[in-house]
Amino acid sequence: MEIIPCNTCGSSEFKPLFSKSNHKNELFHIVQCIRCSLVQVSPQPSPKEVASYYSEEYFLKRSDRGYDNYFSEGIRNEISRVFGLNLKDLDFQTWEKSLSTTKRCLDVGCAAGYFVDYMQSRGWDSYGMDIAQAPVKFARDKLKLKVEQVDFLEWKPTNVDQFDLITLWASIEHLHKPKETLEKFIHI
Repeated sequence: MEIIPCNTCGSSEFKPLFSKSNHKNELFHIVQCIRCSLVQVSPQPSPKEVASYYSEEYFLKRSDRGYDNYFSEGIRNEISRVFGLNLKDLDFQTWEKSLSTTKRCLDVGCAAGYFVDYMQSRGWDSYGMDIAQAPVKFARDKLKLKVEQVDFLEWKPTNVDQFDLITLWASIEHLHKPKETLEKFIHI
């Protein structure tokens, strides 16, 4: 855990908003930057520490901080249904039709790859990445998806890693360095 300056403006002046304990009884403070109003956790766990919070148990054991078998077909179907509703609200299909026949998608923080799977069902060449081992293993082994266990900021894209769509479904708020992540998107 480390106290870090604001990821947006670099200020070290924050006002406390509230505090919350996690499942390991570690206390986290939610603070707001005095200068730019960004809200962040302080102190922040490292990406490696964050990955440890998302053990297989988190995805399988019902709790106030986890799922009741996130890997079940019922949960997968419900999440896919919600993706469909969200894309419909965004009039995604109109934009999607304007793209070439080869459409590529990257989902950062993809967990078990349900959005990767959803986009493949729409004809997209889809990829995902997540820092948590259990959902990545499920995505690869059970769903046969192209998903990597890697922190996005440590990922080394190649010349062929160009995407029409990059998503962060329920992930941006978990990023250690959101500004750097968004800046890296520009280059892929």
